[in-house]
Order: sequence, then structure tokens, then C-alpha cells
Amino acid sequence: MKGQAINIIVFALIAAASLGCSYYHPSLWSLSPWDITHQHQYWEFITGNFAHFDLHHLAENLAGFFIIWFFFFAESCATWAHRLISFAVSGLAVTLGIFFFTNTSEYGGMSGALHGMVTAAGLARLLIELDWKGGVILAAVAAKIYIDFNHPEFGFDEITRNMYGNNFHFTSLNQQVNEVSNYQVSAPSHLYGAIAGLVTGFLFFIHNKRG
Repeated sequence: MKGQAINIIVFALIAAASLGCSYYHPSLWSLSPWDITHQHQYWEFITGNFAHFDLHHLAENLAGFFIIWFFFFAESCATWAHRLISFAVSGLAVTLGIFFFTNTSEYGGMSGALHGMVTAAGLARLLIELDWKGGVILAAVAAKIYIDFNHPEFGFDEITRNMYGNNFHFTSLNQQVNEVSNYQVSAPSHLYGAIAGLVTGFLFFIHNKRG
């Protein structure tokens, strides 16, 4: 019971951080390589995972975060610590990857970290529980990333724009005060998150064997 309560509290704190960084001028909290290089705002490596650029962006990621946090992790690695570690490691890998290996001028959102959490949960489920559903999860993540890189027109956001028109904008969190609401999905962030998730999931497996 105590562990479940902590689990809910940690989830709520991460969700609250996302709401805060997204509502109060997300451009201040999103990852900007220029800010880090010239102004040494290193906290953006962390807060870049919490800042979202509009209501749709935030709602989509928080819904996925809720589902992954509470339903994807198998019993053998379902503590709040397992969930938090997978989120933190994946999120940091995403922002570091964006900073060092892409030309992205600004990044915000937790979708990369979510890909990492799903991958960690799937691999741990497959290796520890010997559950075939873990393999299905990993295959689905691989297929999703392939589509992100090679067929972005099939992505959720692009389908939405095709349905509602190129000029369609979701309601901004702060009355459209931020100027970056017309964001695009970052396929590299999903890849970096998934790679970190594979490492984290394997470490969960090693820790379980030693325990």
C-alpha cells in the first residue's frame, strides 16, 4: 500500500512539473542548444522533457505517460523506482542526444522519454517474466520509430493536420503567448529514448538476476 501511494505521488509530481513548465512560457524551459552553449542553462537538459508547446502536445504526452506508468511495467519491476529510473535515464538520454547529435534549435516534450519507458518495460517483461507481450511491445516501438523516420506522414500529428488543414492550431496553454506552438515530432528523440530504454531494461534484468 505504501509503495503504491509513493508511486502515485511520483507520477503526480512529474505531471505537475510538466504542467508548470508548459504553462509558464515553455520556451524558457525547453531545451535550446544556444541557451546551454552561451548562457550555461544546463537545467534545460532536465526541463526540456517537461516543457510542452500547446495543450494538445501536453495532453497527448500526459495521457501516454499515465498509461505507461500504471499499466506497462511487469510485477518484477513495477516499483516507483523502476518507473522513475526509466523515465529519468531516457529523458536525459534524449536531451543529450538532441544537443550533441542533431541541429534542433528547440526541443520540448516527454515523448522521447516515453519511448524509453515503454522499451525498458517491454525488455524487462520479456527477459525477466519471459512474457511474449514484451516482444510485442519492443516490435511495436521499433515499427513506430521506423515510421517516424521514414513515413512521418502517418504520424498522429500529421494525420491531424491533414484532417483539419495546415493552418489548424490547437489552443495554447497560455493564450498563445508562446511562439513555438507549431511544433513537429522529433524522430531522433524517440530513437534516443528507445536506446536508453534498452539499456535500462537490461540493467533491470541484471539487477533482478543478482537479487
